[in-house]
Amino acid sequence: MDSIYVKAWSRRGDTNGLINVVPFSPAGKFLASGGEDGIIIIYAVYTGAILHRIPVHSSILSLKWDLSRKNRIFCGCTNGVYIIDNFKTGITRVLTGTEDAPAYALGVTTSGQQLALAIGNKVHIAQKLAAGNFATSNILPDPDSLHPEESGNSVQARSLDYYLSDARLLVAYQYHGVICWSPDENIQLWKIISPFKKLGCASLSLNAKHLLVSDFKGGQAHDEPLGTTLLNDGSHACGSLLGRLTIWSIKRTAVSQVLEIDQAPVKAVANLHPRGSPNDLFAATTTRPKPQIKVWVARTEQSSSTHIQTAQEKWKSMCEEDSLAFKTAQFAMAILGLFVFSWLANHV
Repeated sequence: MDSIYVKAWSRRGDTNGLINVVPFSPAGKFLASGGEDGIIIIYAVYTGAILHRIPVHSSILSLKWDLSRKNRIFCGCTNGVYIIDNFKTGITRVLTGTEDAPAYALGVTTSGQQLALAIGNKVHIAQKLAAGNFATSNILPDPDSLHPEESGNSVQARSLDYYLSDARLLVAYQYHGVICWSPDENIQLWKIISPFKKLGCASLSLNAKHLLVSDFKGGQAHDEPLGTTLLNDGSHACGSLLGRLTIWSIKRTAVSQVLEIDQAPVKAVANLHPRGSPNDLFAATTTRPKPQIKVWVARTEQSSSTHIQTAQEKWKSMCEEDSLAFKTAQFAMAILGLFVFSWLANHV
């Protein structure tokens, strides 16, 4: 059974700059967006209505919803990390001791008691305080360089994911591969050598057995990662330079659907399987100055041979226009789908 994604809504021009992140709230009620203009926008997931605009007065690089507290969102900006409660404009700064450093990625435990913060060239572990704020309790050691010729590059984490009942933290580094840490003990447990010298995006599946990574060959200057994500039905989505998303069925190693977004490189993607809902949600945006956000809802059905054939023909036509999409998607299936996914399934 494959999920066929049907457009729910789209909007354009709500922001004054690029959108960097579009995460869904844990229950699937809200979609947040954040980017260059320093304003978090909260949308109603099924209608696209704007519910809140929250200014943070600094460009937004990362957003993460609190899994344990309703309507709390953590915001990583170019000058630190902030906590926003109940969509109010009064915000609280996370105490890291490096208030002017950019926060490239965020992770939060299911209990909401601990944060992982990619701040500057360090990964901070922050604990919840009695007053409700968070403060850095320790900083993970720097990883060893995996590529000798890249040893001069600074450490930068691209994604942070807790798993195994929050006892493990998976950190995908731009130049230093993927490392599993014990965050409470500051111990490196294992690592994956990335197939790329410069890792762009990483997506961990809900069961922590699959990991998808992409490189940096995208964006307007070909130095931005194209949006990629693992979907909840055993598929993954791979963006292209021309604003299209190819949905790959991992089990069948075939294209199941091609989605149109905008005539620009795919910047950010997100997906969610809300609790109590039979439908997956999927969102994406592109790198236009006034980017469009699109949201799709999945319906599960038995894909007909006609549907699969149509999707594959559309994908082949797309590849003639955008050879990079073909190479990215083909490599993701041939290398990542077999090597990284199966490797992670046997390591905890």
